[in-house]
Amino acid sequence: LALVTSSLTWMMDLALSMTQTGQHFHTKICADDVQRHKPAPDAYLLALERLQLTRQAAVVIEDSQTGIAAAKAAKLPVIAIRHDFNGRHDFSAADQVIDSLTDTDAVLELIESLLAGK
Repeated sequence: LALVTSSLTWMMDLALSMTQTGQHFHTKICADDVQRHKPAPDAYLLALERLQLTRQAAVVIEDSQTGIAAAKAAKLPVIAIRHDFNGRHDFSAADQVIDSLTDTDAVLELIESLLAGK
């Protein structure tokens, strides 16, 4: 599991500390890890490299239009998640759009279907 963010490392570290979620990620990619930022694919390609995964073994969950563009530029399937701050974003390039991650069974089923190429 990777976290790929356009934030700087100190901002990501602060957010992960506040939410106590940092231990769940096998790698973390921040804006200062790559020269070209989203919508360039570089951050996602670096995540694949660090995790030693192929594109066929990865699914992106994104909450921004530029993040979706970056994932698509990396040729990765994307699930877009809506929230209060991205209501005007165009998520039409995403493979699927969801409103919440709370139904984990449904999210995992969606991820599995994207990995299977459905």
